[in-house]
Amino acid sequence: MTDDRDKKSRTAGVVYVAFGRNYNHQAAFSAKSVRRLSDIPICVFTNIKMEPAWDGLDGVEVVTGRRRQGQQEDQDDAPQGLAIP
Repeated sequence: MTDDRDKKSRTAGVVYVAFGRNYNHQAAFSAKSVRRLSDIPICVFTNIKMEPAWDGLDGVEVVTGRRRQGQQEDQDDAPQGLAIP
């Protein structure tokens, strides 16, 4: 019989979509809470370099997208989506 906890650990995870510095920082704060409670995988979709707030968090996969033409790095507007090459 399969242990339900073992099965859940292989199928569960957390995904963050954090576009802009403000959202990136908030996602890092949330991920630290998740990490205190669990070792489930964490994936972050973002359009900027990772903030220092992410330092020391293990098990985090980061997916970065290119900026749309004319978008500035410090822009904290609502998510614009990933540019598809």
